[in-house]
Amino acid sequence: MEDRFKVKMNDKKINIHKGIKEFIIKVMAGLVIITSPLCIFCFWEKLIFDNKGDMSFFIQSESDMHGSYDQSDMNKQSDSGLFDTDSGFVDGDSGLINVGVSEKELEARLKDRLVSLKNINDDVRGIVYIPDSDFCYFVMQSDSPDYYLNRDINGNFSYYGTPYIADGFGVDSNVLIYGHCINYHEAFGKLLKFKRKDYFDRHKRIIFVYYSTDNKQINISEYDITTVLSLNIYRDDFRYWDMDYDAGEGLDDIRACMFNNAIEKWGLLSDGCKLLSGDRVLMLSTCDNEKGDGYRLVIIWKKKIDTICGGVINYRKEE
Repeated sequence: MEDRFKVKMNDKKINIHKGIKEFIIKVMAGLVIITSPLCIFCFWEKLIFDNKGDMSFFIQSESDMHGSYDQSDMNKQSDSGLFDTDSGFVDGDSGLINVGVSEKELEARLKDRLVSLKNINDDVRGIVYIPDSDFCYFVMQSDSPDYYLNRDINGNFSYYGTPYIADGFGVDSNVLIYGHCINYHEAFGKLLKFKRKDYFDRHKRIIFVYYSTDNKQINISEYDITTVLSLNIYRDDFRYWDMDYDAGEGLDDIRACMFNNAIEKWGLLSDGCKLLSGDRVLMLSTCDNEKGDGYRLVIIWKKKIDTICGGVINYRKEE
């Protein structure tokens, strides 16, 4: 009897231990279920805010991008102080662009900077800036499409990437430059200001200082703004990044017509002039985060003047 009683007591202890273990397992499982959403939220919050809201590391291809970036502190030039994570190619007090600097002097400085950048990485193609603003960025181009989507000027990984010329485009004819939209107002996010008519009216010109692949010299091209488009790359049928451009020529009749149709359909603001056969365009493309996934803001400028080795070519047409 005594042995049988001990066996029963041991069985009870085993059952109690099993019950406690099962209870603990259930409690822990419940905590995991309850806290998982919070953990996920905290993870995403840290990821997003640590990266200034930049989600570009999810972008996989050029056609998904059309958006782009901050030239991060990895792109800073310590000897010149000209690179800032918020405004790109400016010095500490924005003096390079806005304070007491004539346009000719600024262009000379930009040419000097282009030379120094070219010495860092031969993939540097030029510098694009909008007069009377803090928008001024150097741009890259690689034989590998989208190479600089998530790389800095040194080829190191960077969530912010570096502005770059799209595959199939060159510097001497039609140009398409991608850049990440950061926090709605940094890097190419500054382009969202062009949705406002007052800003559009005050910033009609853009300057592109670049190494020409034709004459192997530094050229300076001036463009006049044509339109601001906002379109959905998955739904709308204007594939501005994939139109089989001839690298050495301007728009032909068909492409000029396609551009003009796009301006009528998706143009937010326009100068009222149509693009013509032979026109050469520069396009800046970024995500239109104010409208949602798949939307791109595309600003189109028409080439007006080329300054090449001291000579001037005027592309302005009488309309």
